[in-house]
Amino acid sequence: MKAIIVSLLVALSAPLMAADVPTLNPKKPRTVVFLNYFRLYDTNGDSFLSEAEFQGTLGSSSIPAITKYRFLFMADAGPIAPSGIEGPIGIGVESYIRFAGGLRVPKVSKATIFELADEDNDNFLDPSEYALTRNSDIPAGALGKPFNRLDRDDDNLISRSEFGLNVKG
Repeated sequence: MKAIIVSLLVALSAPLMAADVPTLNPKKPRTVVFLNYFRLYDTNGDSFLSEAEFQGTLGSSSIPAITKYRFLFMADAGPIAPSGIEGPIGIGVESYIRFAGGLRVPKVSKATIFELADEDNDNFLDPSEYALTRNSDIPAGALGKPFNRLDRDDDNLISRSEFGLNVKG
C-alpha cells in the first residue's frame, strides 16, 4: 500500500518537476509533497520564496515574529541563514524541503521574538511591534489589555525586562 501511495505521489508531481530541482527519493514522499508546496507558493517562478511568498506557506505562523524567524532561518542568504551568505534573502527549494517547509526549524527563543518584533531597534516594543509577538488573528483592539499588563511603568513601551527577558547590565 505504501509503495502505491509513493508511486502515485511521484506520478502526480512529475509535471511539476524541473531540472533545477533536487533528485527525488521515492522513499521520502514528503520530498514530493514539499516540492509541490514550494511550486505552489513560488508565485513568480524564480525558484526562491521571498518573505511575502513565504507568508502563506505551511511554515508560516499566526505569530508574525515567528514567521519572520522561520523565513530568515531557512533563507539561503541573509543575516541568520545557516549558509552565512549575505545578499538577497530568499528560500530555495532544497532548504524548503530540508526544513519541511518551516515545520522543522528549531524553536525560536523569546529573546529572538523580541528582537525580530523590535523593528526600530530601540530595545522597546511599542503597541504595533508588540502585535508582531501575538497571534495575528487577535483583533488589534484586543491587544491593549495584555500590552498594558506587561507595561508596568505605563510609558506605552515594553522593555526587555517587562517582556520577561533577563537584562544584562
